[in-house]
Amino acid sequence: MAGASGSWLKFADAALGSSTGRVTARVAGTSATTIEVRLDRPDGPRAGTLTVPSTADDYTYKEITAPLTGARGDRDVYLVFKGETRLSTLSLTP
Repeated sequence: MAGASGSWLKFADAALGSSTGRVTARVAGTSATTIEVRLDRPDGPRAGTLTVPSTADDYTYKEITAPLTGARGDRDVYLVFKGETRLSTLSLTP
């Protein structure tokens, strides 16, 4: 999945349990950027930010992790892309 600056991806009714402590993603891109993890809506509370490094190629992927705060219960989770990024996998873990 490729995300452009300003675009977002929604995970509806994500079961986050009593506490979700981190987000891990496999990403690729030619420029460093960030992906914000937001709750309930694209401009909702920010639970965390993934720092995406330049991987020098659109198809050279790297795994990155960031801490999450306030992510609990059943919530809509949004990934808000701040620059061009390819996303291969995503996981939310305690």
